Amino acid sequence: MLPLSSKELLPYLAHPNGWYRITAQKLLVLKQDKSVVSELVKTLKENAKGTPKNDKGMERLHALWTLDGLGELSKNNIIDKIKDADSRVSCAAIRISEKYLKEGDEKVFDTVKSLKNNPSKDVLIQIVLSSKSYPNRDVAQILVEEIVKLNPDNEVIVISAQEIRPEIENLKAKHVLKNENLRKSIIRGYETFKVLCATCHGPEGKGIKDLAPPLVGSPRIMGNDLELPVKILLNGLSGDIDGKIME
Repeated sequence: MLPLSSKELLPYLAHPNGWYRITAQKLLVLKQDKSVVSELVKTLKENAKGTPKNDKGMERLHALWTLDGLGELSKNNIIDKIKDADSRVSCAAIRISEKYLKEGDEKVFDTVKSLKNNPSKDVLIQIVLSSKSYPNRDVAQILVEEIVKLNPDNEVIVISAQEIRPEIENLKAKHVLKNENLRKSIIRGYETFKVLCATCHGPEGKGIKDLAPPLVGSPRIMGNDLELPVKILLNGLSGDIDGKIME
């Protein structure tokens, strides 16, 4: 695909094979060719209401990330895609909106907040996680508590809603005498685990039934093959895992 022009790469964003979609997105971002921006923006709007016929949700998803990588994704585009009928697109837009949430942008936060009754649990989880970026903690906490109240039996949402800052401070104190770079690495790893990994594998890495296997004691984590955990992080893992079929 390297010899293809930016325009020739665009159709691959809708390819049924994920490798082609991701590769096309990567090459478009690396090329930084702004001549395709108008076409990408047009793609964002195609079948955004989510009617079953000719669904273009996956193509919109890759167009969204490509525009973000090109630095050509406007705040209005993000707000519009937060409300996209496809939960995958909506989740991605909420994640991208964090740069505005961190600035305390009320319009963006109100748009995210408007989805608190969204039927997609993935969207609700992303709202809970991204709302932690909003500087008005009291307002953000009210939103999180409302979502948890509406979904008390969803363990992933409940875990995602947990505040992690006090635990971070404890880690900093525990490793205060260690090398500064090592200490920062430990903190970054802990934050990543709590925000991303714990939502599926549990706050202590012991797994969540019917969702994800435990990390504690896993031969894939504790083994001598240091490349294996990296490959799993990059590509995922499916099939027979510890006697259970994971998709």
